[in-house]
Amino acid sequence: CFPLRLRGALDVEALRGALSQVMGRHAALRATFDAEGRQRIAEAAGLELPLVDLGPHTGAAREREILRILDGESREPFDLAAGPPIRARLIREAEDVHTLVVTAHHIACDGWSAGVVLRDLAGLYSARTTGLPASLAEAASYVDYVRAETSPEGARRRKAAEDYWVGRFADLVPVVELPVDRPRPALRTFAGGQEVLAVDEDLYRAIKKLGAGLG
Repeated sequence: CFPLRLRGALDVEALRGALSQVMGRHAALRATFDAEGRQRIAEAAGLELPLVDLGPHTGAAREREILRILDGESREPFDLAAGPPIRARLIREAEDVHTLVVTAHHIACDGWSAGVVLRDLAGLYSARTTGLPASLAEAASYVDYVRAETSPEGARRRKAAEDYWVGRFADLVPVVELPVDRPRPALRTFAGGQEVLAVDEDLYRAIKKLGAGLG
């Protein structure tokens, strides 16, 4: 579930059309799965874009409502048999401020491919609002990818990668002891907390520059 805040005039119908075009480009977003795990790809599928108007809410109440919606979206399960494995919702905060919430099942979309979806959405929305053609390359086919991976050349690449990592960790995998303020417990748990803070733009850019410089 990833939210995208949009500032400025928004053409909701163009956004809705662009979302449907994105689904048309990527078969995984039109996939359904039966009880036996068989995958089927719908020929065409539109995507609804329900609109939530938070105009009556102001300030902290509006932010609380946005967080409530995001929490609900991230917890709402998908019906993989009925599909599609992606949904979207648009939150209107003000006339010129909206939040687009896109939620996808991990079976069809991961962190890397979410970037592909947003890039395509931006290009297709721009094309619809400017009348200019979208300069998007042809979408990669998952069938072609599987075919390439299962080819003799793909098998050689996988074997080379496997040999490298088996050799790299022929001994025990090293334990990463991060410099934290408490020693690692004898029994590891995954209990944790969450810290929310705002980082100003100058510090953000400095951190990005430092990270890039250190690779």
